[in-house]
Amino acid sequence: MLDWDDLRFFLTVAKAGSVRAASNQLNVSHSTVGRRIEQLEENIGTKLFDRTPDGYQITNAGENILSSAKRMDEEVNNIRRTVVGGDAKLEGPIVVTLPDIAAIHMYMDDFATFQNMYPKIFLEIRTSYEVFDLSRREADVAIRMISNQSSPPDYLIGRKLAAVHQAAFAHKDYLAEKDLSDPHCGLSWLGWADDSSMEEMIKELGYPMLPTRGLYPNVLTQLSACQHQMGIAFLPCMIGDADPNLLRVPPGNSISTFDVWLLSHPDLRDTARIRVFREFIAERTMEKLKTLSGVA
Repeated sequence: MLDWDDLRFFLTVAKAGSVRAASNQLNVSHSTVGRRIEQLEENIGTKLFDRTPDGYQITNAGENILSSAKRMDEEVNNIRRTVVGGDAKLEGPIVVTLPDIAAIHMYMDDFATFQNMYPKIFLEIRTSYEVFDLSRREADVAIRMISNQSSPPDYLIGRKLAAVHQAAFAHKDYLAEKDLSDPHCGLSWLGWADDSSMEEMIKELGYPMLPTRGLYPNVLTQLSACQHQMGIAFLPCMIGDADPNLLRVPPGNSISTFDVWLLSHPDLRDTARIRVFREFIAERTMEKLKTLSGVA
């Protein structure tokens, strides 16, 4: 039996010409794209692409189903628009899991707007840093900050929305009249749990000669300690830049460390209220790209 979602992967690879380009467009891993194409080929019993050093070359069999797949894509999109536009009684619960820092500093205004737009939808916000909540269906939608060296689990559907940049921040009074080049100037870094990743960030952002004091393995505790003039913190730019008492430590460079992913379980892809919520959050995240990337 054909799965429309497999055909969607087929269409994207046919247009993009490579698994890498298709994975970027679909915001999934390369292995997921390859697996879905192999699954489709196995289901229909023929090869749709020749794998070459120059990419995926569509076969005659692939060409034969390409136009039909395009028509199906258009029809599916029409159906989706009709359902979303005609579903005036969107109601029911949506359980959303995301890190506390994202809930408080990034999306709470959006949650309030969404709740006002759809008063019959009941939002339940569960703050968590755990990536795998959806495997046990403990939530309907996950907004996750995942290392840009990693990808979410293959069994979830979703998309990468944005890159998150971090920079070194300190309270303006803590930095006042301090010589950052002097290891004895009285300044120090606020420690994270993962010393190896912290060492790499310090190398990129500067001042490796300054000592590290304490352990604050959470963004909210890093932020609070920084606000209390306890040290220099690694903070997401959209959070540090928003506090008028915090300054980027010169020269003020930022680095991309995490990606924002919007994920849900495949069983919920056609649930109207979940779909509307995903589209709303994706749109609102696009509006935050400058602040997420640390652009003033």
